[in-house]
Parts: sequence; structure tokens; C-alpha cells
Amino acid sequence: MSAPRERLLRMRDEELARMMRRGQLPRIAAFEAALAALDEAPTEWEPASRAVVSDDGQAIRLTLYREDDKAASVELSPAAAVALAGRLIEAALPRLNGE
Repeated sequence: MSAPRERLLRMRDEELARMMRRGQLPRIAAFEAALAALDEAPTEWEPASRAVVSDDGQAIRLTLYREDDKAASVELSPAAAVALAGRLIEAALPRLNGE
């Protein structure tokens, strides 16, 4: 094993030990779960053919559908929904003016 790799592994292990001593084990688990999800994510993405926003009074949800009806859905906080709406408007306005 190379010296830089050994040093990085040692530094990672030391930081993990510090985090565990501080009671940050749930945070470590969240990082591991996020990394595992990234490992399983497809490398090729197909564009969505439609997007649906739903609000059942409990949660605001954005669901994206492909042509084959496979979907991806995410729950948004009110602040995130407003921010996303603003970004969508910013992206769309130049295209509307250019038509």
C-alpha cells in the first residue's frame, strides 16, 4: 500500500474515532447511507417526460415520470418548494423571451 493512501486511511480512522467519541455515530451512518445510495445510482439518466407537484396538506411532493412511467419522487419543505419554483422561473423566462 502506498504511503499517501496509508496516511489518508489513518487520518480517516482517527477522524471517525473522534466523531464516535463525540456521539456523532448517527452522522457517520448518514454519510455511509448516502455513499451507498450514490454507488447504486445509475450513471446514465433519462430525462423526465413530465413532472407533477402534489400537496396533500401534509407534504409537498415533486414526482418526475419518464415515458415508461417509471417515477422518482421527492418530498420538499415549503422553503425548498419556493426556491425550486424561483429557479424554474429563472430558467424558463429567457426561453420564453427568446421564442
